[in-house]
Amino acid sequence: MTKSDDIQKLREENKDLIDQIRSLREEIKSLKTKVIVNDNLESSAEFFSKEYDNFKSANHDLEKIASKLNTIAARADLIEESIESILQYSYQYNIKILGVPQVDQNESSEESIGICLKLFREIGAKVDEMDIDIAHRTANRNQQGNPSPIICKFVRRIAKESVMSKRKGLRDVDLSKLVTCDQSSLTSKRLAIFDHLTPMQSQLFRQAKMFQSENNFAYCWTKNQEILIKQTPFSKVIKIKSAYDLERLLDGENANSSSPSSATENFSTLPLNLRGAWRGGQRGARGGSASQRSRGGPTTRSRSQSDKKA
Repeated sequence: MTKSDDIQKLREENKDLIDQIRSLREEIKSLKTKVIVNDNLESSAEFFSKEYDNFKSANHDLEKIASKLNTIAARADLIEESIESILQYSYQYNIKILGVPQVDQNESSEESIGICLKLFREIGAKVDEMDIDIAHRTANRNQQGNPSPIICKFVRRIAKESVMSKRKGLRDVDLSKLVTCDQSSLTSKRLAIFDHLTPMQSQLFRQAKMFQSENNFAYCWTKNQEILIKQTPFSKVIKIKSAYDLERLLDGENANSSSPSSATENFSTLPLNLRGAWRGGQRGARGGSASQRSRGGPTTRSRSQSDKKA
């Protein structure tokens, strides 16, 4: 079974959870009809006794629904984390190359691989064609006239590490040795190589960079798919695994101290046929990156200076 099959199964499980949530919403709608609202309150003891019984019944039903929703929410969190772990595992040998002019909008994978090999030779990295699984252009979020990034996937970690260790040589690379195009396309292009982050990691990295700017932290970068931050050149390096870690930093807590993990607590809620995929993704994440902690998640609000003033 391939990774894409695992992800598809997880998404089907998520669809089932959505259906359950829809069913619970119907129960809530039905429950509302049990709550008697009377603008002209009667004063009889019989009326208030009846109202109290209705309130107790409605409150009991609400507690049951809340319990169901908590269970579903925990399963949804685990599935999201499982999908992220699988994606991290598949991204761990990838790099993203920025700033290489795109001569042909229909650039083939073979052409992209050729550009990558030329670039790696220019910076002194020990990589040959057999070390590359595939390379291709990808959509550029911030167009602004910039060429589309190249995603290069290696078959060996050592090949990726060789490239990443030679990135300083990018400043001396002559773009005309990588592609053939008019001189205007070769000017003002800044070459850069980064870890290829999953969409969730990319969002968290953007939050971390914003946090760095708003709170005057000295450094924020990625290494082996880990998001790292330092307050001063002499501070210890802090790993950011979720937006919750940024919240804790604002509160003066250690972001790397232990905290609850939905995946550990709720692993038993994952269907048996998907637990192997989850374990494999977690092992891969620990090998080349920090496993994603979903508490808070990347969608958790990252507090800014305005929040603190409020």
